[in-house]
Amino acid sequence: MGEDCKKRRTYFLLTILMGALILAGCSSQGQIKETEFLFRQTETEDHITETPELVIYLTHSESEDSFTNWAAQELKKQLESLSQGQMILEIYADDTLGSVKEADYMLKENQVQMRIGSGPSRSMFYLTYPLLTGMEISELMDAWMGGQLDELFAWEGKQNGTRIIGVLPPEYRVLTSNQAVHTLEELETLRVRTAGHSVTSTYWECQGAVLVEMPLTEVYLAMQQGIVDANADGTIRSMISNRFYLQQNYVIETKHQIYLEPLYVSESFYQKLTEEQRTMLENAVTAMEDACRERQTEIDEENRKFLEEQGIQFLSLPEEEREKMEDLAYDDMNRVMEELLGEELFEKLRLIFLHSHDR
Repeated sequence: MGEDCKKRRTYFLLTILMGALILAGCSSQGQIKETEFLFRQTETEDHITETPELVIYLTHSESEDSFTNWAAQELKKQLESLSQGQMILEIYADDTLGSVKEADYMLKENQVQMRIGSGPSRSMFYLTYPLLTGMEISELMDAWMGGQLDELFAWEGKQNGTRIIGVLPPEYRVLTSNQAVHTLEELETLRVRTAGHSVTSTYWECQGAVLVEMPLTEVYLAMQQGIVDANADGTIRSMISNRFYLQQNYVIETKHQIYLEPLYVSESFYQKLTEEQRTMLENAVTAMEDACRERQTEIDEENRKFLEEQGIQFLSLPEEEREKMEDLAYDDMNRVMEELLGEELFEKLRLIFLHSHDR
């Protein structure tokens, strides 16, 4: 953890502690009063003044030089500009305030107000697999904005205490490999690294690949030592950020999974906002999404050029091979999804996408 991250986490924890002490003091006097504002002291040459600011804590799991953090910084810029500095966004990258599970709890309890990426929505697991939804990225985004998925997210959010108010531009996960893959038969010869999630493991087991489960931090060395031949849980951006291009020779564009990064907000926090504050927040999110789409196009071009300069070859898996892979995994993926999501949520999702493909 960098020195700046340590300082920000210390500040965050001290803020919570001070708030708890203040509330405890008020409670002893029978004068508890809920407030939306955290008052910061601003020291000048002559005196100290108090300025009311609505401070919002946002977390995510990516590094400070990631696209996710770029998006968070863009949201900060837009929100603070629209609110003229009265809504302040504090960003904590790289899970510096805790793991994903801890972040889910903090969101529900309004200890953290916003999060980008992995969160409490279980339906996201289903939505990331085109073989289940029958939809590629553009179609999925149309469905997201079209109403049915918004209704589903609202229903799910009531149960986990959050609200989804935006999403970063999705991208496909890719298979990076030190061997060329053109057919399903060639895929069966690979030792494929996965993070060990039941859904991902089920998909690649159905393809006949030999699975090697390990955390991301161990993958580079495992590639270097020949323990794994391929990584199935990454994107082109993560291939670069983790320097896997130094150990892998190919990017196989399988389009087997969509990488989604929703933007969550704590429901209890959202309900405390004034109508004006909600409007400013939602407008800032829209502006961030627009800026991200433009930036993503630039990054995609830069990344592809960079990898090609490093000698990486891009291979697109033929459509007939992709269809074979989906057919092999379809039944088992439905089974594991129902176990993961529960019957009620699984059935809601299945009905939404029932007519989206011809299975």
